[in-house]
Amino acid sequence: NYYKVFSITASDDALSMYQHLHENIKAVLISFSMPNKDGLSIMKELRNISALPEFIIFSDQLNIETVVTCIKNGASDILVRPFEKRQFIESIKKVLENRNFLKKFKELSEESYLTKTSLNPHILHSQHSILEKKLSGKTLSLDDIRQAFPINEPLDILTQTDETKSIHVLLIEDDEDARENIGELLDTMFTVSVASNGEEGLSQLIAHPDIEIILLDIYLPDTLGTRLLPKLMKINESISIIITSAYKEIDIAIDTLKNGAIDYLNKPFFKKDIEQAILNAHTRNIIRKKFPNMHKKIIDNFPYKTKLGMLNELYSKRSINNESFFMEDVYAFFPELQSSKIPHDKEVEQNLPESGLMELIEKIKNES
Repeated sequence: NYYKVFSITASDDALSMYQHLHENIKAVLISFSMPNKDGLSIMKELRNISALPEFIIFSDQLNIETVVTCIKNGASDILVRPFEKRQFIESIKKVLENRNFLKKFKELSEESYLTKTSLNPHILHSQHSILEKKLSGKTLSLDDIRQAFPINEPLDILTQTDETKSIHVLLIEDDEDARENIGELLDTMFTVSVASNGEEGLSQLIAHPDIEIILLDIYLPDTLGTRLLPKLMKINESISIIITSAYKEIDIAIDTLKNGAIDYLNKPFFKKDIEQAILNAHTRNIIRKKFPNMHKKIIDNFPYKTKLGMLNELYSKRSINNESFFMEDVYAFFPELQSSKIPHDKEVEQNLPESGLMELIEKIKNES
């Protein structure tokens, strides 16, 4: 009644159909409990073909660790049965309405360095060795980094003198004992600032713009971590936030990870786990700073028709929301058109017909 649906009961059939139809698929719904292969493994295989569609995983029962892993590996939402029809449809509607291709491209480009879903064993071993060296305080060589993160660009900018003490972590934790213990745990490796409530956390972030990573407790005396999360990101949109909680609440884990947190750890946690989470966040930040245009390579690999379809979808959403659409948006998908010298901030005419953007692009190409 709402969408055109293809139903598949076997993972092999799903891979075959997805291979042929992925350009026309907007969302994939996967039962976690599939025969012979779990839903997470299926999602990873499908995303290796194309990660453009949104993925929703549903199950009768999932533990919080599995939920976090699914979202970190690309799931847009997780639904635990039983759920109402309204909730089911609303989830699909919301993930499709919130599709942001440019954000997705940036996340995919980071994934290619961080998760490496299709890495060979040699690279996986190299990444593990790097983590072990970091945790034991040993110096990394450029060869270590090149083997673990093979790319075409020279990696001289990722220096071997990147000391972990330069990583400034803000711990927002109301429990005095936990705050003291976690602070001491991390202080040997990182620079640590602490806050006992949300207001102090906001003040610390404003006072210390070099703070790179935040460990955020969910239940604070003056607010909830879920409410504080967007306020922290508003002060510093590039901040990396890791949620910590003593309660295994799946809804909160899903909500925070969907709204900007990069990881979720249940307390108590091992020293190695929290250090690894911080180092992963730091690596992600290095990639963002050193390769800000890395996502453009992903865009370049898409055929003209696919890029035009994504651009039309973005234009339609802006029109529905009465938001402006600029040449900057066109250049994001077709960077070669920038030679036309049309200003990035020039607004594109609203209410164009379906073929309007294609005609605009072809016109700019012919005039350039």
